[in-house]
Amino acid sequence: MAKVTITFDNGPEADITHHVLDVLNKFNIKATFFVIGRKLLKNDGLNAVIRAKNEGHWIGNHSYSHTVSLGDSDDPNIFDKEVTQAQNLIGNLAHPKLLFRPFCNAGIINSRVFKHAHISDLSAGRYTCVMFNAITRDWEDPDGWVSTGMQQIESRPWSTLVLHDIAGWPDGNITGSMQRLEEFLCLLNESGHEVVQELDPQCMPMRNGKIIKSMDHLVN
Repeated sequence: MAKVTITFDNGPEADITHHVLDVLNKFNIKATFFVIGRKLLKNDGLNAVIRAKNEGHWIGNHSYSHTVSLGDSDDPNIFDKEVTQAQNLIGNLAHPKLLFRPFCNAGIINSRVFKHAHISDLSAGRYTCVMFNAITRDWEDPDGWVSTGMQQIESRPWSTLVLHDIAGWPDGNITGSMQRLEEFLCLLNESGHEVVQELDPQCMPMRNGKIIKSMDHLVN
C-alpha cells in the first residue's frame, strides 16, 4: 500500500475546479490547489478557490502568469511580478505556511526553475517550496493519465501527485481529462492506497523559509 498526496496545478477554471471539488467531496479527499494569480482576477475563478478553502483544501501559489520559469528570466523584478503579486491576490485564502510551487517547464524539474536570488527571496518571505515526484501529464493525455498515475504511485512508498484542474493546455484546448478523476480515485480505493493531505517532506526542500535539503539542482 502506498501513500498519495494529491495536488492540483494551473487553476482555477471555474467549471473544471467545481467538478473536481464535487468529486473530491464524494470521496472525502482533501487536496492542495496551487493556483495561478491572474485567474483569481475573474470572480468565477476566485469563488471556486474560496469554495475549495471552505471545504478544507489547502491553497498554494503557482505564480501569477505561469508563462516563465524564474531561472530563465533576467528581469530583476520577476520574483515580485510572479510570486509576490500572486501571493497578494491569494491573500487570506493561502495556507499559513505560504505554499509555493514554481513553474517547471511542463513538469521538467531542472536548473531553470530558480536563480540564487529567488531562493533568498523565498527564504526572506518564509515560503514553503512544494515540488512533486509524480506527474501524469493529464493535460495532454486525457485517456492514459489514469494508468500512468497508478503506475507512478505503485513505484514508490509516497507520491506527491500533480493533476490539473483545467480544461486543457494550451488555453482553449479542451481535453476533458478531469472527467476521469472519479475513475482514478476509485482505482486508488480499490488498490488500498492511502490518500493524505499531508505534504511529503521529501518534496519540500524549503519550509517556512528554511532550506531543509539542497535546492542546487533547481538553480540556474
